[in-house]
This record gives sequence, C-alpha cells and structure tokens, in this order.
Amino acid sequence: MNVKTLLKSVPTLAMLLCAAAATAAVPSLGSSAAVWENAAKAAINKSAGQVRPMTIADDETIFTYAPNGPYYVYGTSQAGSYDMAIKLDGAAFAGAKVSGIRFYLLDDQYTTDVSAWTSTTLGDTPTGEIVDVDNIVVATSEDAWNEVRFTTPVEIPAEGLYCGYSLTITQVASMVQGSTHPIACGDESSAAEGGFFYRFTGSHAQTDWEDESSEMSLCMQVILTDVSGGASISLPEYIITKPGEKAIAKMTVYNRTGGSTLTVEYNYSLNGITGTGTATNDNANPLVGAANDFDIELPAIAETGEYPLTVELTKVNGNDNANDNAQATTTIAVTDLDIKHRAVVEEYTGAWCGNCPRGYVAMEYMAEKYPDDFIGLAYHSSDIMEASNVTEPQSVPGYPAAYLDRSGSYIDPYFGSGENEMGIEQDWLDRCAQLTPAAIEVTADMTEDGQYINATSRTAFVLSDTEGFTIAYALLADGLSGTGSQWEQVNYYSGYSSTLDIDTWNIFFNGGSSVAVEFNDVVIIAPDSRGVAGSVPEKSTLGEWNEHEYSFTVADATSLYYGTSLVQDVQKLRVVAMLINADGEITNAAKCKVTVPPSAVGNISDSIEEPVEVARYSIDGRLLTEPERGVNIVKMSDGTAHKEIVK
Repeated sequence: MNVKTLLKSVPTLAMLLCAAAATAAVPSLGSSAAVWENAAKAAINKSAGQVRPMTIADDETIFTYAPNGPYYVYGTSQAGSYDMAIKLDGAAFAGAKVSGIRFYLLDDQYTTDVSAWTSTTLGDTPTGEIVDVDNIVVATSEDAWNEVRFTTPVEIPAEGLYCGYSLTITQVASMVQGSTHPIACGDESSAAEGGFFYRFTGSHAQTDWEDESSEMSLCMQVILTDVSGGASISLPEYIITKPGEKAIAKMTVYNRTGGSTLTVEYNYSLNGITGTGTATNDNANPLVGAANDFDIELPAIAETGEYPLTVELTKVNGNDNANDNAQATTTIAVTDLDIKHRAVVEEYTGAWCGNCPRGYVAMEYMAEKYPDDFIGLAYHSSDIMEASNVTEPQSVPGYPAAYLDRSGSYIDPYFGSGENEMGIEQDWLDRCAQLTPAAIEVTADMTEDGQYINATSRTAFVLSDTEGFTIAYALLADGLSGTGSQWEQVNYYSGYSSTLDIDTWNIFFNGGSSVAVEFNDVVIIAPDSRGVAGSVPEKSTLGEWNEHEYSFTVADATSLYYGTSLVQDVQKLRVVAMLINADGEITNAAKCKVTVPPSAVGNISDSIEEPVEVARYSIDGRLLTEPERGVNIVKMSDGTAHKEIVK
C-alpha cells in the first residue's frame, strides 16, 4: 500500500471538519485534497461516457467566477435542501443571453431533486424556468460537469440575473463527502461580488439566503450568447528591474468576449516615454472573464528609483475596447539590489499524530535538497515540544497542516495544494518565484553567559512606502530527542511504500506504531510571531539597509506541559527572521545559525538541571507519598518515567 492510498484510508482534514459540524447547521469547509476523493468512490461503476467534456457552440462563451476550478467543498453536514446561485451583473452583461449552466455534483447515493434555474430575485421560488436534472454525473474530475440547457435562452436584464441550482441530501454519511459538503467552490482568490449565494433548509435548522461572495465563489459555469463588453486589465503591485535593463510588465487581461484566440493592442506611459504594442495568445482561456497574461517589454531606465507606469488596453481582437477598467497603473522599481525570495513553510504537527510523519518527511527532504534557501518552522501541539513561549500565527482544523508564507488557506505539508506526492516542493518553488519588495538578512549571537541570544535583522526595500511591514522572529532547535514515549513519533505508515525514493520514509515504513526520531525545525521561542511593532520604518530610502535588533531569553525555551528546557544543544539553534506585510503574509525571510562563544557552552550545560523525581505511583496507579515495597512507577521532571523495585 502506498502513501496516497493511506491518505485516502485515514480521516482527512475535510472529514474532521464534517464530524465537527455534524450537529450544527453552520456551513463548514472541506479541504482541496479531498474535493474529488469521496465522489470518486460513489462513481466506481460509472462509465467514462458520462463525463461531459467542455464543448460550446461557435456563438457561445462561458462565464465563471471560479476559473481556477474547485478548491473547497461546502456544506452543513445535515440532511436537507440546498439552493446555490451566482449573479450576473447587469452593467456588464445586460442584453446577453443565458443558454444554460454547468455545475458539479459530488454524490449520487444521497442526492435527489436536482434542478437548475434562473431568477431575477432570490426568493422562495425562482422567477425563471426550472429544469429538472434526471441523470446525475458525479464529479470524479474537473471535466465532469452536469450541464443543463434552458428551453429558451434567458436575456439578462439591466438589474442582473441570478443563475443557480438546487438539490436535496436525503441522508448524511460521514465517509461520503458529497453528502456532508455537497457544494464545490473556488479558493479565496475567486471571491467576487455576486460569486456565491446560498440557502439551506433542513428538519432541524434553516437559513435565509446568505451572501458568501466575500469568502469564495461557487464553481458554476454559465453558457452565454450575445456577450459584449471588451476586456479589463490589471498589473502587478510593482515591477522590479535593474538600471539600464528593459522591464517586463505582466499585463493580465480579463476578456468578456471569450474565445481561444486573444489579440490585444495597448499603449503605455513610463517616465515621460509613451509607446504602443500588440500581443496575441493563441491558446487563451476561453472562459468569459478568465485571466490571460501578456508580457509587455518596456524601455530601460538608467537611474535607480520608483517610476509610475500606466497601461491602457485599446483594442481586443481588432475591436475598440469599451470597458470601464481598460486602464491600470503600477510602479516600476529600478534597483541594484539582488533580492532572493525565500518562502516559508510553517508546519503544524504533533508527536501524537499518526499522519504527521509525512510532514516530517517533507521538511527533512526540503531542508536537505535546498539547504541554503528552504526555511521551515515546525509548531508542535499537545506534545513535549509544544513550547510555553510560542504564539502560533495561524489556526488549523486538523493535523498535519501547513501554511506557505501565511498566504491563502492551509495546505498539506507533504502533498501541498494538490494530490501529488511532495507537491509541497512545487508549491514552494512557485512561491519563491514571486516578486518580493525587500531583501532580508539576519545574524544571531549568544551572550558569553549563555542567557540571551541577540538577533539583528537587515532589510532593504525597492519601494519607499513600507508602512505596515513588520519583522517576526523565531528561535528554532534541531536534533531534539529523548527517552520515553513522549519523544516518539506516532506512525500510521508502517508497512507502506512511496512512489518517490526518499530515504526518510524508510524510518516510518520500516518502523512500528511509534518511532524514535530526532525532531528538527522545532519552534521553541516565538512570542511575537505576527511581527514586532516598529521593527520596520514606515518610509525607507530605496536600496538602503534598515537594521532591527531582537533578543531571546534562553530560559524561556521551555516545554509547556513538562516545564523542561527545549535547549538540548546550543550548537543546533537557529534564528529565522520573517518580513510580514500589512495583510499578515510573509513576503521574505532569512535564517542563520546562532553563533555560540565557548564560554556559553559550559554555562548552558551547567544550567541544565538533571531530571528529578516529581511523582511516584504504585503498580495499580495509586499516587504514593513515599517509596512503597514492590514495583513503583517514578515520573521525572523531564517527562520520562521508569520502574523502580523497592525492597
């Protein structure tokens, strides 16, 4: 049995959420990794011919608020009726016609009364045509849509039009995600006004229509004809280039007319220079409103500094571009700085967690393959390594879980945002490839007496406005280990195999139900994990370095539950400095080993107390006030326990 099979055979984060929500009508989210998983189980005996490919007529286009496909599943974990809808804005689509809609269904065992509809209002009954869906297609892949065509295309009025579908869940089965979370949604980036309206009616609870558009959008496609409206554009928040080198600006075009070929014409203004250009994408995303990227080559600027850039989209496929958002502005930052973006993986784990070895494997693999650039932090929960002076920056619904630069939702520390083994690696590489506005460095030194670790960070920005940025610091320990079960990693992977050749897996594949390992990347002090106020000036001079100092008290690195020191070897301590933006995301980070003077090694060794007895029990579990003849169970201050025979 391989790792992927195990992922399916143990509770996923989505299933844990399902169980937590089983007695409430409050909707909850399931994870991306399991969007298709349980739906596939219900479709094992279905023919491939039931999967309907995306085919549209020459005069039709597709609109969706979630062009990147499904990311979350959504539901109440209760039996009842669901109504879901999106709204097509009249300002953009008035006069266009809706020929039909497509949507996902994640189950056919407990799903009945499926219908599609249009309505000018969200009320008890749709105002437009209602079409019943008799043959359900279970979504085993992103191509498995349920497509409904209306008898007569519905013209979108000036006030807009709601397009939706309804279904009833007759019974909730905890292991069938399509019954607990039957709605497929996009990720946070899909959130847009009009993107997701929802109503639930059950035997124990009901909700009125609720607008969830600010959180995510419904995975639904609308088939349109007679669409007009040109295209809107956006530019990155900033663009970085070197003096004397041509800048490349990535212009994103959101085409309202659709089509697989997209030719655009534009003009630009940069530092007093104006110009025009034409670009063609012969493999454009045909969905109406989908993003299509074009690279614009801009003139070189000799002097460092910040320069405003304005781009206007003038024509789309040879037609004048009549769109209110056809113009965008950004800043070109010309700098000599060499900036490397080191993305941060923050893992949430526990020695008690049988699924967490996959996170351990991923962190070890990444640290070995990218020793200079990979930065991983392991936040332990409810075990001996949960530190008393650590504030976790995020919350997670289950373990293992991870955040990448604290951006978006949580992901799996091994599979990442997808389903491929070690998918976290590609996610991390993609994040590292994104622009970052600043370079960051850090150094750290332990004091002669071994009581403190003083860290100094340096940041240099390509933008002058640095308001809202802060620096967060964390002290990490490698090589943590000990005797006793509390230092063993619970292991559900014994006897399994992987499609990848990763040596660390063998520790768990060949191990028992728990395995003694050395724990690395453990966060042992991080009280200000969301950033230290005042650590970055509100204004910076381009290219100049800003310094900030921060101090850790070594004695603060203690176990929350055992009270023992988590500093086992001062030569295996590291400091991580993370640059946090105003949205709470990590935009860059640096790491360093703690420099330890020889005198500190001795002082630390002397300060670490030998474990002492803290409690004594009889063999039948009675707390003893003094040794008793026979077998005594002795608990020590470091969390270990041993048997002692008293004569």
